[in-house]
Amino acid sequence: MAGGSRGNAGGPIDRVLAALEAMGCEPRPSGSGRWSAFCPVHELPTDGHRRSLSVGLGRDGLKVLLRCGAKCETGRVVKALELEWRDLFPPRPRSRERSPIIAVYQYLDALGELLFEVVRFADGGFAQRRPDGQGGWIWGLDGVPRVLYRLPELLAADPAALVWIVEGEKDVDNVCNLGLVATCNPGGALKWGLLADDTALEGRNVVIVADKDQQGRMHAEDVAQRLHGRALSVKVMELPDGANGCAVKDASDWLDAYNGTPADALRAALVAMAEGAPEWLPDRGAGGQTRLYVGGKKRGEGEDFLATVERLADRWGTPEAAQRYECEAMRRLAAILWVLAVLRGKQPFWLSVWDAGPLCGRGRTWAARVFKQFMEDGLIRRVRKNRGRKEARRFVWAAPVAPEKCEKDAAPDHSQRKGQSVRSLSLSAAGVG
Repeated sequence: MAGGSRGNAGGPIDRVLAALEAMGCEPRPSGSGRWSAFCPVHELPTDGHRRSLSVGLGRDGLKVLLRCGAKCETGRVVKALELEWRDLFPPRPRSRERSPIIAVYQYLDALGELLFEVVRFADGGFAQRRPDGQGGWIWGLDGVPRVLYRLPELLAADPAALVWIVEGEKDVDNVCNLGLVATCNPGGALKWGLLADDTALEGRNVVIVADKDQQGRMHAEDVAQRLHGRALSVKVMELPDGANGCAVKDASDWLDAYNGTPADALRAALVAMAEGAPEWLPDRGAGGQTRLYVGGKKRGEGEDFLATVERLADRWGTPEAAQRYECEAMRRLAAILWVLAVLRGKQPFWLSVWDAGPLCGRGRTWAARVFKQFMEDGLIRRVRKNRGRKEARRFVWAAPVAPEKCEKDAAPDHSQRKGQSVRSLSLSAAGVG
């Protein structure tokens, strides 16, 4: 083992140095808590190379820092050493003893056998545990299939009954106490994809109650997308604030706002709201308005330029390469980008896209998903990220552009405009077609 001053013998640094030696990277001390080694990505075999990989300890003296002088990505270095990211960090201490358990939610399989439990602590934290077969518990779900909460009750319920999907076991229990059928996935928001099986919802009428925050809406959108076409019907709704002005985030908040109201009345109110909610469709995903900011590298574009863009988009219609999309908003956006490409010639145009509606689909906005689809389909090509603007990207049109379009209309001359001012175009957002 290579020598040197180590802050945690037997910890992450020893794992990393051992992996470097096993790969033939020959780590050598280069200072207090620092080592140098041949990079496993680009310096093996070592002949003719110098040690360009720097290995050090973080400020806590525990975690390991890796940096290649040739700018190899750290992830590639870790993979080349046959390690994982967690090998660079010390294990997290488990201190559940400091907070008592205040609730336990059991997850059963279809036959009613206990698979695991979700426990809630007084400090607001959650953890999952599985039986060890000897009357004790093992923290974590390694190898245990994740199933829907209250699965046996769901399977035994009337197939025609509404199934309420809420976020969290507490909400499920509260809704079930009204005499309704409810379920959720373990782990909270955006963990539906980890379920081993959700076929119990196939052919059912599903109502998804979204928590009124960004993650809650993202989660509802994700679940709706996964169940669309499999469930008999899918609806997504948010519960209104209480009549007394009490803010409502989730199902439990709504029930608390009407504490003292008979269960029959609350059940009837929920069912009435569900019946009045529109059925969820893929092109209804984002909702709201998408605003597209357009500009050039050295000059801003004025309102007359954008008016020309929209006028030409109306006149030229949808480019042939984008006519495959069923979503009207996608075709409209493609037409606008096409016009920009024609008017700007070979110059890239930078775009900053904002969604006023909720996020959807694995945390992406509607516009981000559309631009990703456009790039995959070869309509546009990203040039580079525009520094200083997190949401901005520089694109060029990659699909064929008819040159005769340039002769039909000319854009206003903006050669005298200075600065980086931008204007916006609005689209009625829909889902990815």
